[in-house]
Amino acid sequence: MKQGLKVDIESLRKLCPDPLVFAQEYECAFQDSMAAMLSQDELVWKEPSSPPEKSWTGVDIGRFRDMTAIVQVSLRKGVYWVDSIKTMGGAQYKTQLSEIGKAARGAPLFGGGYIDAGGIGSAVAEFAHQELDSRLKPFCFTAQSKTQAYEFVRHLAKDGKLFF
Repeated sequence: MKQGLKVDIESLRKLCPDPLVFAQEYECAFQDSMAAMLSQDELVWKEPSSPPEKSWTGVDIGRFRDMTAIVQVSLRKGVYWVDSIKTMGGAQYKTQLSEIGKAARGAPLFGGGYIDAGGIGSAVAEFAHQELDSRLKPFCFTAQSKTQAYEFVRHLAKDGKLFF
């Protein structure tokens, strides 16, 4: 029997300094709503009062186990707005690409975006970048990039610079 790959857990833990994120991502210790990235109190829902200055699209690819999520965000007078979140469960890749293209083409002042290029997302991300819009960049998540993204979003919400 072949010996498996050895993983240095402490090195992984250092790359992911948020203990809640590490527990959920690496120890399968799923957190309750109290440990959500943003609490219900931090989610501010209101209508934008100014036109977008620039917008971006983020895509997390899924198919059967996880849903695909297409998130559109815009900057309006120094504040970020989540303009839309579209989820698709079990959608064929052709359908996903069509929806990604609509999101990019329909976004006012589109500044680009990122598409999950890890695992099953690699082919979709490559095609979207080459055929839909070169500003859609393939991106592979790491423990460090996830932690940085979580911290950025938390700070925006805490500072009153993120609205839904």
